[in-house]
Amino acid sequence: MQASISFEGKDIEFASADEIAAGAAAARELFERRQADPLECAASNDKRCKDVELSRQDALNCLIWDEANYAAWHAMTRGWLRRDVDIHLALR
Repeated sequence: MQASISFEGKDIEFASADEIAAGAAAARELFERRQADPLECAASNDKRCKDVELSRQDALNCLIWDEANYAAWHAMTRGWLRRDVDIHLALR
């Protein structure tokens, strides 16, 4: 199953289609560069959010998820005057 990158958060409505595309591209590039499966990273992140004990691989996947989330957020909000933006990575 291929993951479809999407975004959530109260400020997502302010992002243009081009900004969303830039964010998705940044996240995809990060997952590819790290040779990580986005679905595995998302599953590990879900474990972390549920306070489940993480394996070493889960911990690494969470770091990659956070890095992809930041890369996407940064690409999407480049040029925005406000930096406290609630937009985060999700998969469909």
